[in-house]
Amino acid sequence: MNKICILCESFKAEGIKVIAEHLKKKMEGKVDLVTDFSKVNDYEVVIPYGLLASYNYAQSDHFKKTHNKKHLSLLVDAYSLARLSVLQSIITQRKVSVGEKAKTALRLAKYSAYECSIFKKYDNIMLVSDYDVKYFQKLWLTKLNAHKLMLVPNGVDLPDESKHVVRFHKDPNHFTLGFLGSFGGGIDSNWLNFFDRIWPEVIKEKPNVQLGIAGRYIKEDKESMDYFASQKNVFIIGPVDSLHDYFDQIDANLIVQYKKTGILNKVLDAFAFRCPTIGMPRNFAAFKNLPDCYYLYSDAKSLINTIREMEQNPQHITDKTELAYRYVKENHDWDTNYEALKEYINAQL
Repeated sequence: MNKICILCESFKAEGIKVIAEHLKKKMEGKVDLVTDFSKVNDYEVVIPYGLLASYNYAQSDHFKKTHNKKHLSLLVDAYSLARLSVLQSIITQRKVSVGEKAKTALRLAKYSAYECSIFKKYDNIMLVSDYDVKYFQKLWLTKLNAHKLMLVPNGVDLPDESKHVVRFHKDPNHFTLGFLGSFGGGIDSNWLNFFDRIWPEVIKEKPNVQLGIAGRYIKEDKESMDYFASQKNVFIIGPVDSLHDYFDQIDANLIVQYKKTGILNKVLDAFAFRCPTIGMPRNFAAFKNLPDCYYLYSDAKSLINTIREMEQNPQHITDKTELAYRYVKENHDWDTNYEALKEYINAQL
C-alpha cells in the first residue's frame, strides 16, 4: 500500500478522473485513489479532491492527528463561483422553476461556507484557473487566506498527429455542431435555456444546422434521451470510444454551460484536436492569455452569424484552430504543470 492517497467522493466524472489519474502517473504510481473515508487512517498523507472531500476530511480525526504536516486541498474549481454564474443566468428564465432557482441559491450559500472553512484549515489549496484564483483573492470570505492558493493548470493529451486528419464541413448538406458531456442526472438548466431561447431560431434561419450529442451514460439517461429526441435537428452520437471518434463526426464543438469557473476539459480537448470551438465569453474566462482561437455566441442571432462566418471562411477556421493547438501544447502539458505539485507532495513524506 502506498503512503499517499487522493480522497474523493467519486472518481466517476471524467473531469475528476483525468486529473486524478494524471497526478497519480506523475507521482509514479505512488498514490492510491480512495473513495472510502474510513480508510484514511491507512495513509500518511491524505489529499482530498473537490469541495465535499476537502470539507469532510478537515473534520476528521486523521486531519487533526497529522497537524505536523502541511495539508493540501485539490479544490480545483471555485464551486461558489460556478453556482453564482448559474444563478445569474437562470434568475430571469421562464422555464426554470422557482424551486430550482431557490435550490441554486441555497447551494451557493452552502458552497461559500464550505470554501471559507477550507481556506481557514488547509495550508495550501490547488486551483486550475487563474480566473478562480483572482475570484478568491477578491472574495471577502477568503481573501485573507488567498496566499495559500496554488495555481496548477490541468493538461491535455495531444492526439497522435499521424492518425488525426482535420476535415471541416464533412457533409456538404449539413453543418454539424457537437456537444460532448457526461450524463446521468437528467436535463439541467443549461439545456432548457439553450433549447428555449437559442436553438429554435437557429434552425429556423439555418435549417441545414444539426446538433449531435455525445457522452458517457447518455443512453442510460432516459430523461435526457427523451428530451433530445423531442428536439428538431438533434441526433444522438452516444458514448464514444475515443475523442477522435467524436471530433471526426462534427464541424464545430459547441459549449452550452453557464460555467465560468475552472478550465473546461472539453475546450482543451477541442483545441488539441484542432476542432473549432464555439462558446460563450464566460466559457473562456478561465484561460490565461488565451489568443483569438475560438468563436463566440451569446444568443441565437450571434450563433447564426458565427456559423455563417465559419461556412464562408474555412481558412479563418484553420488559422484559429492552429493557434488553439499551439496554445494548449505550450501551456497545458501535464508533465510540466504537475512538477511543482509532485515536489510539494513528496516533501510531506
